[in-house]
Amino acid sequence: MKAVKISVIIPALNEKKYLEDCLKSIKNQSVEHEIIVVCPKKDSAVEMANKYAKVVFVDKRGVSLARNKGAEKARGKILIFADADVRFSDDAFEKIKQKFKGNTGGMIFNLKPWDAENKCDKMIFYLWNRIVSFLNFFRIPFTNGSCFAFTRQAFSKVRGFDEFMLTNEDHDIAKRISKYYRFVFSDVIVYTSLRRLHRCGMLKFLKQHVKSTFLYFVFKKGNPGYWDS
Repeated sequence: MKAVKISVIIPALNEKKYLEDCLKSIKNQSVEHEIIVVCPKKDSAVEMANKYAKVVFVDKRGVSLARNKGAEKARGKILIFADADVRFSDDAFEKIKQKFKGNTGGMIFNLKPWDAENKCDKMIFYLWNRIVSFLNFFRIPFTNGSCFAFTRQAFSKVRGFDEFMLTNEDHDIAKRISKYYRFVFSDVIVYTSLRRLHRCGMLKFLKQHVKSTFLYFVFKKGNPGYWDS
């Protein structure tokens, strides 16, 4: 089976409302790529996803499981893991391909909200990106969850995501990869949604993120209550 430059793996559970715009933004890329959507067989997005992507079915819930299943079917030298509400600028893949040089094994991106409602929404992402950039500059691997990329070699080296982690699976794999390769913050812009913040409110959103991060870095575990918000 012929390899491709980039494989984009998208877990999707009831994401029909957002997924098509994500898939369209990937189809616009000039770099050779493939798209793999991972979802339940009866998901409402299956018919639409089949128009753009290879669909891989999973019976159990879990974002780590879905990402690993997608990676098993992927042929790319670079694996991009994206949420269904992510959108890419037209030259994003070209820039990502160029950024993977030397010993770089993992990469996260400069996130911006495509659905910001005010200046406060934009400021949240600005501050978050600065924090993530700062931590990774000092070799403290930290991700932003919505979208990140690994080389196939690095992903295979650490045997993918830990499927027992309900949250913080992104920080966990970044930490494991950083033992062997560089994990970096990139200035490549990727757009994502603020829908969770808008739905649950600023205070609850920040509380769950802080709690989730604390539980991982102190106790090395996830936050099961995160998905209830």
